Amino acid sequence: MKTIVESIKEKNEKIKKKLKDRKLFNRIYVWEKDSVSDDVDIDKALAIIVSKIPKSYFSNIEGIYIGQFPELNKRNLNALYQDNAIYITNLLIDTEDLVKNVVHEVAHAIKEQFSEFFEDNIDLEREFLMKRNQLKKILNLNKYVVAEQDFDNLEYDPRFDNFLYQEVGYPILHTLTANLFVSPYGATSYDEYFANAFEHYYLNDFTSVKTISPKLFQLISVLENTE
Repeated sequence: MKTIVESIKEKNEKIKKKLKDRKLFNRIYVWEKDSVSDDVDIDKALAIIVSKIPKSYFSNIEGIYIGQFPELNKRNLNALYQDNAIYITNLLIDTEDLVKNVVHEVAHAIKEQFSEFFEDNIDLEREFLMKRNQLKKILNLNKYVVAEQDFDNLEYDPRFDNFLYQEVGYPILHTLTANLFVSPYGATSYDEYFANAFEHYYLNDFTSVKTISPKLFQLISVLENTE
């Protein structure tokens, strides 16, 4: 099965020239396939990322591609890490939006790069599932129908995601999960629990991660010192 990059290369022989327009850490190609709005400064976003995120976290990443991609549209995603590359929609709000999307997908790349720290990590899994089951109790008390949802599932479940996003709604969920997750999206799955906290650790206030998710904070601290 062809990767997204391979498919693009077949359609556009000029891609190699375009890929040389920008590089992150002088190594990772950044290609603006489709134009972003005037509110998005790609060069500024890259400078922020270099200043905040350790270079070692990008070992598995070979390119960052901004534009319209079928894989994003099909799954209604703003960004995706796949085949050692990050794909981001060009329909971004501003520069900060670009930074957040890149950093979030870097977290997914890290989970693949340092898989041994995540597989069978009983303490971290227990921390996540305890929070999910506490959320279940809170939602139940607030009259939401939770019986059909599997709160003990570590993997991403589109039904569960839809339940949180559409039936409950993130504005309400933000209030209900204030002391459980650094943001509502962290409740979606085990992967997103890490990626969401990683994003907040480096771009917002790392102390909130330490307070709300101590086991996750400890893991990120270990990864930061791992080559």
